[in-house]
Amino acid sequence: MEWADRKDARVTDKKQLTLAFVSSAFNEAENLEELHRRCRAAHAELEKEFSDRIELDFRFVVADNGSTDSSLDVLEELSTRDRAVIALANRKNYGAEVSGVNALKQVLNCDLIVLLCSDLQDPPELSTTMGQMLLEQSEFDAVLALKKRSAGNPLMRLAKRTYYILLGYSSRRGIAPNGFHGFGCYRCEVIKDAINQWEQADFSMRQCLINACQSPAFFDYTQANRLRGTSSYRGWGYWPAALQDVLMGDAAGSRLALFIGGIGLLLA
Repeated sequence: MEWADRKDARVTDKKQLTLAFVSSAFNEAENLEELHRRCRAAHAELEKEFSDRIELDFRFVVADNGSTDSSLDVLEELSTRDRAVIALANRKNYGAEVSGVNALKQVLNCDLIVLLCSDLQDPPELSTTMGQMLLEQSEFDAVLALKKRSAGNPLMRLAKRTYYILLGYSSRRGIAPNGFHGFGCYRCEVIKDAINQWEQADFSMRQCLINACQSPAFFDYTQANRLRGTSSYRGWGYWPAALQDVLMGDAAGSRLALFIGGIGLLLA
């Protein structure tokens, strides 16, 4: 009995934390199973590394953005097999930003939140390194991933680079790092502040995330090529998203930057 008491005491001494992976999806049925598997694996690696001092729970939240393929069916199947999966079903395509914010609102009770794309171009494995940085270095409130090379043809990459540069210069705080599109690991307080800003001000969510970070670390990565599925940002399919960004952009300067970037991506 005495040994059991000592064992229980050791267990309760561990920190109870939750790591959440959050994304939105539009016609990503071919990628969601692998996304879930790789996020689970990244969580397991981080959990093992800190097993002596942390009980790290797992959460996986994806908002289906009115997909016309079987994405929602895949998510519902995942949620029946894994109770940590939360599948949200939007009634229509609200756009990646609104859908992503809706998904983030489901994890405001989690400690660390990884925001990533569902097309696997943001490698889930990098979340292990980013989570490790936040767990070991309390001075950072987020680890932001910066694309040093985007996927796509040279013209598309040039358009994206121009877009990020213009967005950074045109934002009111002028600090949006080149190559940052939201991929990163955040403490819960950052996400709460970012959502609050997004709901009250005329900012894009990318700018809200930057503004909410007080002491971020930066992590360079090369964006992977899309292997399965079709991007909604190809050809004319990009135009509705670009138009939405123009209408919702941060002030006149940012709207101009978004418009120029949108035209560049459309032409690419």
